[in-house]
Amino acid sequence: MKNKKSPEPTVRTIDTQAYLTVLRELVEDGNSVSLNVSGMSMFPFLEHERDTVYFEAPKRNLRRGDIVFYQRSNGQYVMHRIYKVKGDEYYIVGDAQRVIEEPVQKDQIFAIVTQVK
Repeated sequence: MKNKKSPEPTVRTIDTQAYLTVLRELVEDGNSVSLNVSGMSMFPFLEHERDTVYFEAPKRNLRRGDIVFYQRSNGQYVMHRIYKVKGDEYYIVGDAQRVIEEPVQKDQIFAIVTQVK
């Protein structure tokens, strides 16, 4: 009997913006979701393609140190840490960055990281 080779798995590339839009909808529906980290802006705490984050809609007031997902006015999704809170405005920065993004409005933030693996 001949040894049959297993077919190679199909690899698909998915548009990150479209994928995160779906995850955002799941979060807004009350679900907790996970995402493999992509990018180095949160290094050394989070490492590209090594770590997975779990996130959900915030259930408490956000504070300094929280890692949140937000959507920039240009539509780009970002996961960074809150540096400072001033009313309903948030000053946010990646752990490996020096430039603080300001101000991010409360309604731009849709999720908080609850767990890292």
